[in-house]
Amino acid sequence: MRRPRFLKYPEEQFRKFRKHAEVEIYCLRNVTKDQFGRLNDALIILNILPTSKNDAELGKETRELTQVMVATKETNL
Repeated sequence: MRRPRFLKYPEEQFRKFRKHAEVEIYCLRNVTKDQFGRLNDALIILNILPTSKNDAELGKETRELTQVMVATKETNL
């Protein structure tokens, strides 16, 4: 995985986030499959936001989405 110019966290911290992620899901809201395919190699997980208790009430679909901050090489989302 390439390291973006504006990576906010040191690599050790990035490895820690990946290690503690229950499931690695590269998932963005409102991005089509074609767009995701093109962006896939440009995405990097910077931070995994914890799921709040209220999310359980929003249904299975919401719980399955992992919220991530992403950095892209050239594309603004």
